[in-house]
Amino acid sequence: MIKAVVFDLDDTLYSEMDYVRSGFKAVATEIEKLCGVVDAYNKLLELFAESREKVFDRYIANVRDITMTATQMVEIYRNHEPNITLFKDAKQTLASLREKGYKLGIITDGEPSRQRKKISVLELADMVDEIIVTDELGGEEFRKPNSQAFELMCKNFAINANEMLYVGDNPKKDFAVKKVLPLKTAELFTSEKIYGTGDYLDNIKPDFCIANLSEVINIVGYDESLKNANNELRDTVHEKLFELLKFVDMICRKENIQYSLCGGTLLGAIRHGGFIPWDDDVDVVMTRADLSKFLSIVEKYIAGSPYELYKRGRVDGVTFKKGTEINGIRLDSLGCDLFVLDNVPDDDKLYHKQIFALKKLQGMMKKGKIDWKKYSLKGKLLVAGTKFLGMFHSEKNILEKYSKLSQKYNGSATRRKFISNDIYAFFDIAYNNELLEKTVMHKFESGEFPIFKSYREILTMTYGGGYLIPPPLEERKFLHVESR
Repeated sequence: MIKAVVFDLDDTLYSEMDYVRSGFKAVATEIEKLCGVVDAYNKLLELFAESREKVFDRYIANVRDITMTATQMVEIYRNHEPNITLFKDAKQTLASLREKGYKLGIITDGEPSRQRKKISVLELADMVDEIIVTDELGGEEFRKPNSQAFELMCKNFAINANEMLYVGDNPKKDFAVKKVLPLKTAELFTSEKIYGTGDYLDNIKPDFCIANLSEVINIVGYDESLKNANNELRDTVHEKLFELLKFVDMICRKENIQYSLCGGTLLGAIRHGGFIPWDDDVDVVMTRADLSKFLSIVEKYIAGSPYELYKRGRVDGVTFKKGTEINGIRLDSLGCDLFVLDNVPDDDKLYHKQIFALKKLQGMMKKGKIDWKKYSLKGKLLVAGTKFLGMFHSEKNILEKYSKLSQKYNGSATRRKFISNDIYAFFDIAYNNELLEKTVMHKFESGEFPIFKSYREILTMTYGGGYLIPPPLEERKFLHVESR
């Protein structure tokens, strides 16, 4: 049972990017006053966006007539009065938690006078019961993931570590304390999160991920036995899916087949350093030529393995052999979907004509119950009409037409491709070829797998600019897992 909620400060209770902007404005004001140089603020932000390393040194190296030193700029930045505000839901969340009887604390790293100034400006001393700046315990060695600040917080609150929830944002240090203390943790994702995502220290992941602080209210009220059961299910599903991904990767490496993680698996690699906690399949993508090669040679690898091929509608994939179970989970309901890249014409009229025809064929293949709520009126009419047409055609016949139409322009040199067998919401996104030309190795769980080098652009096109922020709570659930 959770009795205390403790928060990180920077990028958890307020936007650290706001602090950066505030500091750069203070420095830019002095530069203009002492050196007569204007527009320093925008240039500093531009350099920061390129790299957080030695911003002031790089600024001085690129601008004439600067008589100030980088050391002077750093001092102004560190000692300025910050213009920052709490996240919009922070004050209400803290008030609600206090009203419910939870002890509230803050554990933050950083130079003490600077952190205390932030705390003062944000008026946090009146909103929480205990604040620990780790450097005040004896220096930088006490910064997270050092456990002493957490142990002291437990002592001051008279609680056990397993009765604390710690809310942070930095995967490189905020959650690895779980290695020595059994507290619960939650990672906050924001659109301007300075320290990014993935690469969890010691591969220790948070128990929860949240899109806003108000979700902490849901976490502390969460039924503990249900959470533990869900975690056990999640861990089992992800363990078996990781085995499956490694099997597919092994085949591709041995046969020189180029591929990239895609869809939710790519998003998980970037946002979580592995599986999205509620994801229950694997998505990879390759060109039509590489998919054909994979399907032509895969049987020799599958022979004697626990895996088999499947074809679910227009998507080929690899799964566990029918009847395979573990802990009551049907493993043959899990899979690695093989998505395929086909050319689309450069002429937009021809492209939209191709997409419309493919959407019609997709609608003709729809079976079973349809979630009508996710469609507009026009979409409902199209789905209803095409589903009706599908009653007069076999699925085999529709798939043959779909495959032929998807590959219609593969014999032409075009500048764009699309994932022709993707789900309805995404398959009509056209990617410029240069986005798909290069892959890099990226950490995923305990391994490394290829992802498109231009993953930021691809994820933005697929999920929008806020792809780092998790979806609403009601959407975070397994879609494919079946139990006996």
